Amino acid sequence: MKPTKTMMKNKFIFRNNEISYNSNEAEHLLAKSLEVSDNYASNAMLHICLMGKDKYMDKIYALKDHENDPTKVMAIQGLLYFGNHKKALEVAQKIHINEILSLKKDSISAHGYYAVNSLIIMSEYYPSKTLPMMLELLKEYIILSIEKSLFKDFPTEKNYRDHYNKSVQSFRGADDLILRYIESYLSKNPHLLENEILREFKKYIDISKQTDK
Repeated sequence: MKPTKTMMKNKFIFRNNEISYNSNEAEHLLAKSLEVSDNYASNAMLHICLMGKDKYMDKIYALKDHENDPTKVMAIQGLLYFGNHKKALEVAQKIHINEILSLKKDSISAHGYYAVNSLIIMSEYYPSKTLPMMLELLKEYIILSIEKSLFKDFPTEKNYRDHYNKSVQSFRGADDLILRYIESYLSKNPHLLENEILREFKKYIDISKQTDK
Protein backbone atom coordinates (compact mmCIF):
# COMPACT_ATOMS: atom_id res chain seq x y z
CA MET A 1 0.00 0.00 0.00
CA LYS A 2 1.36 3.39 -0.95
CA PRO A 3 0.80 6.63 1.00
CA THR A 4 -1.02 9.52 -0.59
CA LYS A 5 0.67 12.86 -1.24
CA THR A 6 -1.62 14.42 1.35
CA MET A 7 -0.57 11.88 3.98
CA MET A 8 3.11 12.48 3.29
CA LYS A 9 2.62 16.18 4.07
CA ASN A 10 1.55 15.32 7.59
CA LYS A 11 3.70 15.61 10.68
CA PHE A 12 3.80 13.25 13.64
CA ILE A 13 5.32 13.04 17.09
CA PHE A 14 8.06 10.44 17.53
CA ARG A 15 10.32 10.21 20.59
CA ASN A 16 8.89 13.54 21.70
CA ASN A 17 9.94 15.23 18.45
CA GLU A 18 7.72 16.51 15.66
CA ILE A 19 8.72 14.97 12.34
CA SER A 20 7.38 15.35 8.81
CA TYR A 21 6.86 12.23 6.71
CA ASN A 22 8.48 14.11 3.84
CA SER A 23 11.64 14.94 5.79
CA ASN A 24 14.92 13.27 4.87
CA GLU A 25 15.39 11.98 8.41
CA ALA A 26 11.95 10.40 8.95
CA GLU A 27 12.63 7.00 7.40
CA HIS A 28 16.09 6.74 8.95
CA LEU A 29 14.84 7.51 12.45
CA LEU A 30 11.94 5.10 12.18
CA ALA A 31 14.01 2.26 10.74
CA LYS A 32 16.59 2.74 13.49
CA SER A 33 13.86 2.26 16.12
CA LEU A 34 12.36 -0.77 14.38
CA GLU A 35 14.47 -3.09 16.49
CA VAL A 36 13.60 -5.94 18.84
CA SER A 37 15.24 -4.20 21.78
CA ASP A 38 13.64 -0.79 21.21
CA ASN A 39 10.66 0.30 23.31
CA TYR A 40 9.51 2.51 20.41
CA ALA A 41 9.49 -0.36 17.90
CA SER A 42 5.71 -0.68 17.62
CA ASN A 43 5.29 3.08 17.25
CA ALA A 44 7.99 3.16 14.56
CA MET A 45 6.33 0.25 12.76
CA LEU A 46 3.00 2.09 12.60
CA HIS A 47 4.59 5.00 10.75
CA ILE A 48 6.65 2.67 8.53
CA CYS A 49 3.38 1.06 7.45
CA LEU A 50 1.73 4.41 6.74
CA MET A 51 4.73 5.32 4.59
CA GLY A 52 4.33 2.07 2.65
CA LYS A 53 7.92 0.97 3.34
CA ASP A 54 7.49 -2.77 2.88
CA LYS A 55 11.26 -3.17 2.50
CA TYR A 56 11.34 -3.35 6.32
CA MET A 57 9.16 -6.46 6.37
CA ASP A 58 11.94 -8.58 7.88
CA LYS A 59 12.42 -6.10 10.70
CA ILE A 60 8.70 -6.16 11.43
CA TYR A 61 8.72 -9.96 11.41
CA ALA A 62 11.69 -9.95 13.81
CA LEU A 63 9.49 -8.21 16.39
CA LYS A 64 8.08 -11.66 17.17
CA ASP A 65 11.04 -11.84 19.55
CA HIS A 66 10.25 -8.54 21.28
CA GLU A 67 9.75 -8.88 25.04
CA ASN A 68 6.55 -6.85 24.88
CA ASP A 69 3.42 -8.79 23.83
CA PRO A 70 1.50 -5.75 22.51
CA THR A 71 4.43 -5.11 20.16
CA LYS A 72 4.20 -8.68 18.87
CA VAL A 73 0.49 -8.23 18.15
CA MET A 74 1.28 -4.95 16.40
CA ALA A 75 3.84 -6.84 14.29
CA ILE A 76 1.05 -9.17 13.19
CA GLN A 77 -1.00 -6.15 12.13
CA GLY A 78 1.98 -4.70 10.31
CA LEU A 79 2.66 -7.90 8.39
CA LEU A 80 -1.01 -8.14 7.44
CA TYR A 81 -0.95 -4.52 6.30
CA PHE A 82 1.72 -5.47 3.79
CA GLY A 83 -0.09 -8.66 2.83
CA ASN A 84 2.31 -11.12 4.42
CA HIS A 85 -0.28 -13.41 6.00
CA LYS A 86 2.03 -16.39 6.41
CA LYS A 87 4.59 -14.57 8.56
CA ALA A 88 1.80 -12.93 10.55
CA LEU A 89 0.51 -16.41 11.35
CA GLU A 90 3.98 -17.47 12.46
CA VAL A 91 4.10 -14.59 14.96
CA ALA A 92 0.67 -15.56 16.35
CA GLN A 93 1.81 -19.18 16.61
CA LYS A 94 4.87 -18.14 18.59
CA ILE A 95 2.79 -16.16 21.10
CA HIS A 96 0.48 -19.17 21.41
CA ILE A 97 3.39 -21.56 22.01
CA ASN A 98 4.83 -19.27 24.68
CA GLU A 99 1.47 -19.16 26.44
CA ILE A 100 1.03 -22.95 26.36
CA LEU A 101 4.54 -23.46 27.72
CA SER A 102 3.89 -21.00 30.54
CA LEU A 103 0.59 -22.68 31.42
CA LYS A 104 2.04 -26.18 31.43
CA LYS A 105 5.30 -25.36 33.17
CA ASP A 106 4.26 -22.81 35.79
CA SER A 107 0.44 -22.84 35.73
CA ILE A 108 0.65 -19.14 34.91
CA SER A 109 -0.87 -17.34 31.95
CA ALA A 110 1.97 -15.04 30.91
CA HIS A 111 0.51 -14.01 27.55
CA GLY A 112 -3.24 -14.75 27.85
CA TYR A 113 -5.05 -11.79 26.30
CA TYR A 114 -2.43 -11.28 23.60
CA ALA A 115 -2.23 -14.97 22.71
CA VAL A 116 -6.00 -15.12 22.26
CA ASN A 117 -6.21 -11.77 20.47
CA SER A 118 -3.48 -12.73 18.00
CA LEU A 119 -5.32 -15.94 17.13
CA ILE A 120 -8.60 -14.08 16.71
CA ILE A 121 -6.90 -11.69 14.29
CA MET A 122 -5.46 -14.58 12.27
CA SER A 123 -8.65 -16.64 12.30
CA GLU A 124 -9.91 -14.46 9.46
CA TYR A 125 -7.16 -15.92 7.29
CA TYR A 126 -6.37 -19.35 8.74
CA PRO A 127 -9.34 -20.63 10.76
CA SER A 128 -8.35 -24.27 10.30
CA LYS A 129 -5.06 -23.53 12.08
CA THR A 130 -6.13 -20.97 14.68
CA LEU A 131 -9.35 -22.56 15.99
CA PRO A 132 -7.59 -25.71 17.27
CA MET A 133 -5.01 -23.50 18.99
CA MET A 134 -7.77 -21.50 20.67
CA LEU A 135 -9.40 -24.72 21.83
CA GLU A 136 -6.08 -25.88 23.25
CA LEU A 137 -5.77 -22.64 25.22
CA LEU A 138 -9.34 -22.87 26.48
CA LYS A 139 -8.78 -26.39 27.78
CA GLU A 140 -5.65 -25.28 29.64
CA TYR A 141 -7.54 -22.39 31.22
CA ILE A 142 -10.30 -24.76 32.29
CA ILE A 143 -7.75 -27.07 33.90
CA LEU A 144 -6.45 -24.16 35.98
CA SER A 145 -9.96 -23.07 36.89
CA ILE A 146 -10.72 -26.53 38.28
CA GLU A 147 -7.97 -25.97 40.83
CA LYS A 148 -10.40 -23.72 42.64
CA SER A 149 -12.16 -26.84 43.88
CA LEU A 150 -8.98 -28.55 44.99
CA PHE A 151 -8.57 -26.77 48.30
CA LYS A 152 -7.70 -30.01 50.06
CA ASP A 153 -4.55 -30.43 47.97
CA PHE A 154 -2.97 -27.36 49.55
CA PRO A 155 -1.58 -27.57 53.11
CA THR A 156 -2.78 -24.15 54.23
CA GLU A 157 -5.34 -21.60 53.20
CA LYS A 158 -2.60 -19.05 52.46
CA ASN A 159 -0.73 -21.45 50.18
CA TYR A 160 -3.91 -22.14 48.30
CA ARG A 161 -4.79 -18.46 48.00
CA ASP A 162 -1.32 -17.54 46.74
CA HIS A 163 -1.30 -20.35 44.21
CA TYR A 164 -4.81 -19.62 43.04
CA ASN A 165 -4.15 -15.90 42.63
CA LYS A 166 -1.09 -16.57 40.48
CA SER A 167 -2.66 -19.20 38.26
CA VAL A 168 -6.38 -18.71 37.76
CA GLN A 169 -6.44 -14.92 37.99
CA SER A 170 -3.46 -14.57 35.66
CA PHE A 171 -5.60 -15.36 32.60
CA ARG A 172 -8.64 -13.40 33.76
CA GLY A 173 -10.87 -12.76 30.78
CA ALA A 174 -8.85 -14.72 28.21
CA ASP A 175 -11.06 -17.81 28.45
CA ASP A 176 -14.22 -15.70 28.21
CA LEU A 177 -12.75 -13.84 25.22
CA ILE A 178 -12.37 -17.15 23.40
CA LEU A 179 -15.91 -18.29 24.16
CA ARG A 180 -17.50 -14.98 23.17
CA TYR A 181 -15.53 -14.89 19.92
CA ILE A 182 -16.51 -18.45 18.99
CA GLU A 183 -20.14 -17.75 19.90
CA SER A 184 -20.14 -14.76 17.56
CA TYR A 185 -18.32 -16.79 14.91
CA LEU A 186 -20.96 -19.52 15.05
CA SER A 187 -23.85 -17.06 14.96
CA LYS A 188 -22.50 -15.79 11.64
CA ASN A 189 -21.66 -19.27 10.36
CA PRO A 190 -24.16 -21.72 11.92
CA HIS A 191 -23.50 -24.28 9.18
CA LEU A 192 -19.99 -24.72 10.57
CA LEU A 193 -21.33 -26.61 13.57
CA GLU A 194 -20.63 -29.69 11.51
CA ASN A 195 -16.98 -29.02 12.21
CA GLU A 196 -15.68 -31.20 15.06
CA ILE A 197 -13.61 -28.40 16.66
CA LEU A 198 -16.55 -25.99 16.66
CA ARG A 199 -18.89 -28.62 18.07
CA GLU A 200 -16.52 -29.01 20.99
CA PHE A 201 -16.42 -25.25 21.44
CA LYS A 202 -20.22 -25.20 21.48
CA LYS A 203 -20.18 -27.66 24.35
CA TYR A 204 -18.04 -25.32 26.44
CA ILE A 205 -20.19 -22.33 25.47
CA ASP A 206 -23.31 -24.14 26.69
CA ILE A 207 -21.61 -25.11 29.97
CA SER A 208 -20.51 -21.51 30.47
CA LYS A 209 -24.06 -20.23 30.02
CA GLN A 210 -25.42 -22.76 32.52
CA THR A 211 -22.77 -21.75 35.04
CA ASP A 212 -23.66 -18.06 34.67
CA LYS A 213 -27.31 -18.66 35.57
